[in-house]
Amino acid sequence: MPLADLSLVTSSLRTLMDLNMRRLMGGVPPGAISISTLPPEKVGAAQNTLNLHLYHIAEDRYYKNMPGPGNDARNIARAPMALALFYILTAHHEQNPDIDALTQQRLMGLALKTMHDYPIVGDRLMIDAGAGAGPQAVLHPALQGDDNPLQIILRPLTPEDTLAFWSTDDQQTARLSAYYEVRVVMLTPEAPERFPGIVLSIGEYVRALGAATLTGSRSTVHFTIPAAIGGGAQAVTVEPARVQLNPGSAPPNDSVTLLGSKLTSGVAQSLVLRAAAWSRLTPPVNRVELDPAMNPGWALSLAADRIDFRAQPNLAFIDGGVPRIVDVLPGIYAASVRTVIGDRVFAGERMTSGVESNQIAFAIGPRIAGHGPPDPVTRRIRIDIVAAFDLSLPALGVELVVQGDAYVRLAAFTGNPAIDDGAFVVDPAGLVLQPLFNPLAPGFHAVRLIVNGAEAQPFWIEI
Repeated sequence: MPLADLSLVTSSLRTLMDLNMRRLMGGVPPGAISISTLPPEKVGAAQNTLNLHLYHIAEDRYYKNMPGPGNDARNIARAPMALALFYILTAHHEQNPDIDALTQQRLMGLALKTMHDYPIVGDRLMIDAGAGAGPQAVLHPALQGDDNPLQIILRPLTPEDTLAFWSTDDQQTARLSAYYEVRVVMLTPEAPERFPGIVLSIGEYVRALGAATLTGSRSTVHFTIPAAIGGGAQAVTVEPARVQLNPGSAPPNDSVTLLGSKLTSGVAQSLVLRAAAWSRLTPPVNRVELDPAMNPGWALSLAADRIDFRAQPNLAFIDGGVPRIVDVLPGIYAASVRTVIGDRVFAGERMTSGVESNQIAFAIGPRIAGHGPPDPVTRRIRIDIVAAFDLSLPALGVELVVQGDAYVRLAAFTGNPAIDDGAFVVDPAGLVLQPLFNPLAPGFHAVRLIVNGAEAQPFWIEI
């Protein structure tokens, strides 16, 4: 995720050098080595000091002019600016002229080894500096969990190049120094203001002749159009399938149909589901075979050319002989069919062999239940979702687009219209938005609610 404060990068590098150098020196206490970030010539008469100074910034050519999300006219402003940061590392120790140079060289050697041994600084990097403190995180807390690894590269400058850096007059000798490039640092971009419509794609696959094959997914989206343009319930068939979590709804809003051929071949068949969010659980879940007996609410039905089921808020299965339940949250899912082609007993042990079909994607999104009236004072409007999950969970990325304008998510409203207008706040049962339009004037406004890439049904705020 992009960042806006470059000092967080410098702070992380300082922490890396401090922790590892104290470890290499046998666990000396904090403060035994000072690490500053001043211009080298301003460090002054310091002792046991390393100085890491950011002296130059350049744009990374690989990411330059990378298109951003949305379809704004000024699209380049919506993409993060990729930077390479250039640092100079110097050692400073002025105590005894006879040994100052040797001490500086010792400090520089420890620093060079640190930068060489840890070329990537990421979320999982922990270093135990000793002195009983235990392992400590290197990356600054504000960068943790946002996929912000730092790559450290020692620049191959020639001795003549370093002289050019230090030469100001004939009286100065070039200081012992090393030059580093840290990349790629992404600057926070402008948030997109408009998004394009939905694009559906078709995949072509190579598969074994005669095996079970999935060719697509289908669902019916039920919604109601505004009264001002005729009103009434609508039902639209969409491919790939786009359903909403709405248990027990009639007509069903959570019913998925998978299309294919030879889906009931072999001795036995089972539906296999996958989700990226499940792989991040503890312990991780890579795949789940849907057992109809353990999940009657899924109403699984298999035929030779189609599979029907209803997506539910959770899924029970056996993991290593132990019953387990995973939450089915909004997001993109993949479905496949596992066919058992052999089932026999050999040497007193049951042996089964099976094959799995190709995977087909489908989306499970939130279901908007309705909206409340505009608050006459704050002008805010509440949108509720069907209570099938907690919308405020950290694992859920929530996006809101109203009348083509992308709204910004806030932790809480500030009371400042310059910040709150065009923003929304999420809670477990839905969200509250402070609209850009006049909520007290009659009209209707199209809403797109997207959670982890899966969209709710078409919905309008009607005033």
